[in-house]
Amino acid sequence: MNFISLFYSDVQAAYPTQSHINKLIRAITNSSLHACFLVRLCQVSPGWFFFLFRRLLIAFHGIDVGKGFTIGSGLSLPHPVGVVIGGGCRVGCNCTIFQSVTLGVAHGKYPKIGNDVIIYPNSVIVGDIEIPDGKRVRALSFLAPIRNESAH
Repeated sequence: MNFISLFYSDVQAAYPTQSHINKLIRAITNSSLHACFLVRLCQVSPGWFFFLFRRLLIAFHGIDVGKGFTIGSGLSLPHPVGVVIGGGCRVGCNCTIFQSVTLGVAHGKYPKIGNDVIIYPNSVIVGDIEIPDGKRVRALSFLAPIRNESAH
């Protein structure tokens, strides 16, 4: 999907029953949608444009993303502060990510988040973890693969 389609899906997810003009006004004034806008720019931007938009995302919202992540349509960031999304993360459609969530690398692997997943505040999901469609990750969760220390 291109940038416009992705961002419109985010606006539509936030305001499904609003008129187009109301959606436009809310997209301009809503900080959650502003964060989605910058996340989408990072997602689709090549080269140094990515780093420019990433800096804006960090400065305005305290959100950090790594180059190469993918997020499906209908992203929701209700409280867009302190989110970290690693470069290899794959997030499905219609997902909600609350504040201070980290989706990161462990042992060279990134998590895969299914469709219609909600990740509540202060959760950490790292490594080769797959969250199935429709699941809820409770606040203050820490999810990482179990590493077999005897094998090392």
